[in-house]
Amino acid sequence: MSDAWLDVAHRIAATLCRDALRSDGRCNWLGDAMETIDGQMRSVHRSFGGDLYGGTAGIALFLAEVDRFAPDPLLRATARGAIEHALRAADGGIGFYHGATGAGFAAARIGELMDDEALAERGLDLVERTTAAGDDSPIDVLTGAAGTIGPLLALHAKYKREWMLDRAFAAGDLIVRRGRTNGNAVSWSVLGDAWAVADLTGYAHGAAGFALALFELAHATGEQRFSATAEAALAYERALFSPQQQNWPDFRRAGANMPQQQTTYAVGWCHGAPGIGLARLRLYKLTRRPDVWEEATAALRGTYTPLSTLAPNSMFALCHGAAGNAELFIEAGQVLGDAGYTAIAEAIGRQGIERFHAPRRPWPSGLTTGGQTPGLMLGLAGIGYFYLRLHDSAGVPSVLVVGPTSA
Repeated sequence: MSDAWLDVAHRIAATLCRDALRSDGRCNWLGDAMETIDGQMRSVHRSFGGDLYGGTAGIALFLAEVDRFAPDPLLRATARGAIEHALRAADGGIGFYHGATGAGFAAARIGELMDDEALAERGLDLVERTTAAGDDSPIDVLTGAAGTIGPLLALHAKYKREWMLDRAFAAGDLIVRRGRTNGNAVSWSVLGDAWAVADLTGYAHGAAGFALALFELAHATGEQRFSATAEAALAYERALFSPQQQNWPDFRRAGANMPQQQTTYAVGWCHGAPGIGLARLRLYKLTRRPDVWEEATAALRGTYTPLSTLAPNSMFALCHGAAGNAELFIEAGQVLGDAGYTAIAEAIGRQGIERFHAPRRPWPSGLTTGGQTPGLMLGLAGIGYFYLRLHDSAGVPSVLVVGPTSA
């Protein structure tokens, strides 16, 4: 099926090239997005910023990765136009997914893929300028300090520049300072009491993301001062695990100050078993700890049941959809050398081909309302990236957990 996986990714890339809006050497796209209007989340149709999550940096990265396997001047030109827009549109935030750090990281990767040292250096310069976290900086994986540690360590493994370690240490220290201790557990307030009934579990905003970032820092540098807080973050999540659900609770409120009527369990990279599982698999790869492996297998079980019973129009996105959930099984297949896990992800890939690629139907995005969107974590670029991972999981680095082997 390897050629079939690449065919899906290439067709998505061709669609993105066709739909690109081009001006002055830059590319952008129009698509649907969710925005807060009058206190409510509403679907809007608009152009995009330069971030990795939903903007032009993520699209550029996908197109450049496709060009490795199916070289095409149009792919390269569109990827260059998209990353040029991203570098100019970067908003200065420290976030890897939402912020300028991810745009700089993507530019460095694209420069490497295209043998363009000048582009790579522009990307590294942006990372250097935007990863200086202050005491009031955001701290979670999606928007803040925890999300910068893995990418900074990945870049340091390749480029060996001292500022990369300095920034990673500063991010780790900030996370430790902002932790909230309760007995042997540590957690973090990311959304605040208005939007969450308790400190969050999970990867993108919760304890799993903080724990992995601190463990990555201790493992890569030998600085063990971060390990105690990381262990306490694992303790926080372990105390909340539901054996019945094989999952961890999602403590977000449906709206500001709205009561949570019952405990809910999300199933996505952002919240729930898939993202926690990816974090635990990465930690198991670093440590080979049996307790971490037990949690990783629980996350695999908690993800498998809903993934194996996909509704016909289930979201197919990376952030909270079938592609991102299947990434857990791609990673399990790699870490454990077990083709059975890989086969589960491939089954999802085949369903996508049968339901959407072959009949040329629109791919379901990660938007709760609205239509197709082009970006990496909610839309077409990310779905295409999932198929590239199926095509060559060893050669195409994951964008869902980024560490020292990912640059």
